[in-house]
Amino acid sequence: MKRSFPVDYKYLRADGIIELTHREPVLLSEPQDFDDYFGQFLEYWRKMAGGQKVYALVNWGNFRINLRASNDYARNIASLYDRVVTAIVRYNPEDPELRTTGRLTSVRLHKPAHIYGTREEALAVIRGLRDGSVDVDSD
Repeated sequence: MKRSFPVDYKYLRADGIIELTHREPVLLSEPQDFDDYFGQFLEYWRKMAGGQKVYALVNWGNFRINLRASNDYARNIASLYDRVVTAIVRYNPEDPELRTTGRLTSVRLHKPAHIYGTREEALAVIRGLRDGSVDVDSD
């Protein structure tokens, strides 16, 4: 059975950003968890962005990943980069293991981790990526 996650999405159409906030704690640990979680995002993306690539602005508060399942996380992140997102920019990493998983996944995928302390820092990076003042491959 498909699982639903307590995530609020907001499409900032003018900026081409989908923002994600976890209302309650979310732990992804089984392959199906990842497929359902990312599938939920894809449904919103299709509905709101109509298949256009976006920037993902992700509040990592209330979000955790079982380190043993990092391959499932990496597989889904790679799929997003292939067809959905220009960049994923994360902020508010409460869990040190999540920060590590994010960095390791970025290394594996040859993508910048883009992990910042605050929403304002993360938004500034997205704006810089859009206007070219931040290199897409820099972190």
